[in-house]
Amino acid sequence: MYAPVIRGALRARGLRLVATDLDWAHGRGPEVRGKAEALLLAIAGRASVVGELAGEGQAELERRSRTW
Repeated sequence: MYAPVIRGALRARGLRLVATDLDWAHGRGPEVRGKAEALLLAIAGRASVVGELAGEGQAELERRSRTW
């Protein structure tokens, strides 16, 4: 059995993800900040958690989460 492709790398491309509850950040571009779990769920396509995130890249991540 194989895991489904979640396209997380495509959703996160061009954005800087910054976890506020861990010492972790990744990427370049407009910043999206929030708890690590919310970041992971958002790049996995769970648009319902994007409201928990902040930053200038938040709206773009929300758009990507809803359309892909």
